[in-house]
Amino acid sequence: MRCIQERWWAPPGRVRAGGWRGEPERGVDRMSGWQIDQAKLDQVGQLLTACQDVSNHEAHLLALKMLEEHTKVHPDFGCYLLVVFCKMPSAPAPLRHLAGIQLKNAIKERRMKEPELTYIRTEITNALGDSENTLRRTAAQIVTTICGRHDVPARVPNNQPLQDWDGLLPGLLQMLNSGSEAHVEGAMSTLRLLFEDHTDQLCVEGLAVTLQAIVARLVQFLQAPQARQRADAIYCVRMLILPMPNALVVHLNDFLRALLGLSKDPSPEVRKEICIALCILAACKADFLA
Repeated sequence: MRCIQERWWAPPGRVRAGGWRGEPERGVDRMSGWQIDQAKLDQVGQLLTACQDVSNHEAHLLALKMLEEHTKVHPDFGCYLLVVFCKMPSAPAPLRHLAGIQLKNAIKERRMKEPELTYIRTEITNALGDSENTLRRTAAQIVTTICGRHDVPARVPNNQPLQDWDGLLPGLLQMLNSGSEAHVEGAMSTLRLLFEDHTDQLCVEGLAVTLQAIVARLVQFLQAPQARQRADAIYCVRMLILPMPNALVVHLNDFLRALLGLSKDPSPEVRKEICIALCILAACKADFLA
């Protein structure tokens, strides 16, 4: 993509940045030929700041309208939202969160296409280990939204966005093994959404080996000291019970033993997940309990 020279819009008189100005970290120009224009980045910051300022209702609505319009008209507008969200850790967390939400909506509503989506895929996983839980969850939502974009041409048969995303699942597995609480929680949040929204894509033959490794690691997380991680692990694995891929079959006995070992877990959320998992098995896959 060539360097952009033209201005997108003239800064509106009543939309002001409120003193916010951020400098991106180095190394954000990985998309071939694309370079950040600081003036445009500042304007994005002005709009995001105005969107948060509800004290000026007129400016607030104008900024929201401009954000929506420019994500429709300018292909790389979402890349600037990503820079604010992922590459500017010193910016206020609410501002970064708003940038992430706007980016997710632009992807979901198919206002972003290639090659911009390739750039988003390259960078977004960095935010899964952010120190802010809200930002980790927003990054997870962006990941699963991209995986739902079946309109984007893929290199694999049947246009499977998840399988076409090189390194995503191995990267999530690496995060689960990192020992970093933030990275583990970011990976868990992402896997919860992927297992919930894209189970069919996870169960394709091309991902069988990686899925089996992830299931094995999730079963181990049933012994994690954090109740949230135990509940998330059960949730992810139980989403595979109905399709019952071989990745779960080979670990099913270990999963069942771990579930029964948690029957007196002190966490209500964990006990609820255990009950749901066992009920699904009893109702739909009773032969596996024999």
